[in-house]
Amino acid sequence: MSGTPDAAWIDRLGEALEDYPDPAHLLDAGGRVRRANGAARAISTLSPEAHVSEHGEAVRCCACDVREALAAGAWRRWHWAAPQGTRDAAAGRYYEVAVWPLVQGVERALLGAVVAWHDVTLPLRLEHHLFSEAEALENTVAERAEEAHRLELRLEALGRDLVALRESQADILRQDRLLTLGQLASSLAHEIHTPLGAILANADLTRRAVARLREPGADRGRALEALDRACAVMNDGGQRIERLVRTLRNFARLDESPVQTVDLHDGLDATIELLGHQLRDRIAVVRDYGDLPLVACRPDAVNQVFLNLLINAAQAIEGHGTITVRTRVDGDYGVVEIEDTGTGIAPDNLARLFEAGFTTKPRGLGTGLGLAICRRIADDHGGTMDADSTLGHGSRFRLRLPLAGAQEVRSR
Repeated sequence: MSGTPDAAWIDRLGEALEDYPDPAHLLDAGGRVRRANGAARAISTLSPEAHVSEHGEAVRCCACDVREALAAGAWRRWHWAAPQGTRDAAAGRYYEVAVWPLVQGVERALLGAVVAWHDVTLPLRLEHHLFSEAEALENTVAERAEEAHRLELRLEALGRDLVALRESQADILRQDRLLTLGQLASSLAHEIHTPLGAILANADLTRRAVARLREPGADRGRALEALDRACAVMNDGGQRIERLVRTLRNFARLDESPVQTVDLHDGLDATIELLGHQLRDRIAVVRDYGDLPLVACRPDAVNQVFLNLLINAAQAIEGHGTITVRTRVDGDYGVVEIEDTGTGIAPDNLARLFEAGFTTKPRGLGTGLGLAICRRIADDHGGTMDADSTLGHGSRFRLRLPLAGAQEVRSR
């Protein structure tokens, strides 16, 4: 059989390709198109011979690849974009072009070739889309990783700020406690001054009475009476001082662990006793105690609340007045109310009463931290603190603390 197929052969092969779903062309050995199937005829721009550019060695076209396949007598496949200026190019179509050389005999004489065009626009677009999405996802992951790193650095900075803030809060608590204890120390100094003065005066009297007893002809009876009176006064003064020291120790609870199950009445009584100098001869203290069970708390912290509230109540009373201390049970909570007959608090100020730094006292008399710290102590114990007031008639502060076992005290 010669290398040039006859017309009948071409017709038979062309008929076989007619129903092939993809566009296909039948070429002769010289690479010229002899037949095109129905799908190829529907797309006139598809042809190995179409749109062959004037080109040199560095530029290739579809016809170049077809000629190489024919020369090699080997199957070849490649992707091909529709030529510029065609409708397919406007639609952005891509084809997979496959060339099957037709050979005959042992010598593999080339008879021609079949060129098929398979539209791969959608798969390529999908592949391109997937690559784009993967690239975008990779970029997003990189951005998120960078953002996570920035957040990590920010979190570390916030952690350092939190440590500094806690240290600052601890300093504020210590400063307020020192201020409160300073007021307490002033009151305590006055309380101790009177019995201490009596002890010192009677110690001198005792020394002089003993000297008289040593004199010849001394009236021993009168000297002994003076000594007895002096000893009684010194004993009373010593007991007074000892009672104040014991009350101070109970107030501070210096010899106990941070959290104790205590009777709040003991703390109230100790605080009132220590403030005796500020209250005596001017303010009457009424104790209206109810049947209050034990409360689990840090006694020194709760006593600091009592001290702040009682000092505030005393300072709010101009001249003479009354402070009423009430206790009662409200469900699982023990309630302590401290009410005064002072000047009261304006409604606008009442809303800001527990803000740190806010105070209605004259400069030098208040830091604006006492009530804020009192509320924090209440919060730490799982309790609450609030207040109500009538301007010109007085104020009432209310501390609610869980009864023993009702709430675990948070560590500071």
